[in-house]
Amino acid sequence: MDKKEKFLADINNGYACSGDSIVLGSAILDGQPIPGAQVKIPLKTMNRHG
Repeated sequence: MDKKEKFLADINNGYACSGDSIVLGSAILDGQPIPGAQVKIPLKTMNRHG
């Protein structure tokens, strides 16, 4: 597994969530956004101050 594949797998595993979420954008590796490496926040973790 090369560096990009490992990074993609780590981001997708780290930001995996069930239910609805807000996508903040793509993760960046070596100054380049990586398509498919979405950084997400689960809606259930947000409150009125979110």
